Amino acid sequence: SSTGSVTYSIYAKQAGYRYLLVNTTGGSSSGNAGPLVDLQDGVVADNYAATYPTTVTDAGNGWWRIAFTYTGNGSNLKIDHNPLPTSTIATYTGDNTSGVLLWGAQLEQGAFPTSYIPTDTSAVTRSLDIASITGTNFSSWYNQSEGTLFAEYDGLKEYARVLNLNAGRTLITSRSTINQAYDGATATASAANLGLTLGDTRKSVTAYIGTTTTLTISGLVPVTGSSDFTSTTSTEAYLGGQGNNTNVLNGHISRLAYYPQRLTDSQLQNLTK
Repeated sequence: SSTGSVTYSIYAKQAGYRYLLVNTTGGSSSGNAGPLVDLQDGVVADNYAATYPTTVTDAGNGWWRIAFTYTGNGSNLKIDHNPLPTSTIATYTGDNTSGVLLWGAQLEQGAFPTSYIPTDTSAVTRSLDIASITGTNFSSWYNQSEGTLFAEYDGLKEYARVLNLNAGRTLITSRSTINQAYDGATATASAANLGLTLGDTRKSVTAYIGTTTTLTISGLVPVTGSSDFTSTTSTEAYLGGQGNNTNVLNGHISRLAYYPQRLTDSQLQNLTK
């Protein structure tokens, strides 16, 4: 039982019947309700009793991942899966053969589905999802002596890393009003827009060359500070956090661009407008 936002997801594939009604029969503030999904076209064909935010994602080979979010009311929850031959929500006589295939059901707190976590008889907690770039996938584009990183993102946590290099070096740090670059544990430069709050989408850029780092955010005049991004060789990058699963962004990165040279101040400012 849970209150607040709860998300249910399941993989489904038609096996004779085209439609699947997935509805909660308890634990939801809207009562017995849920989406009717077309497993041929991968769309929500109708909604039963209430409209929940629903996504239908193509998983390949005729499979779709259905996910919907509802508000829990704190009571025990039951979820029904009703295969239907047509888009009409009604009782019918089956043929003892047709139906739908189901796999990977997952219920979790939060307003969006996360990647599937295999479970058995008890609930489990996932490891944090931190994307990394290593080896030649990193060295083929990263310039040790100078470069510029642009990011458009939102985040819900102070001091979260948008892009972090090994040895604790951070090119873009998400804070409530600030973009910061870190050389080890020391903030080398900061650019602030006091009109921002945590969760707002913002555009930030960090440029480095030699022993200087220049930052800006939201089209403000770039700010320059000292840095040490060039003396220690970087061999990998982490997106949305540090490699040890700390300072996690808890948000989204919608755009990320890297230039293997230090762009001009006017270019930096225009990128973030």
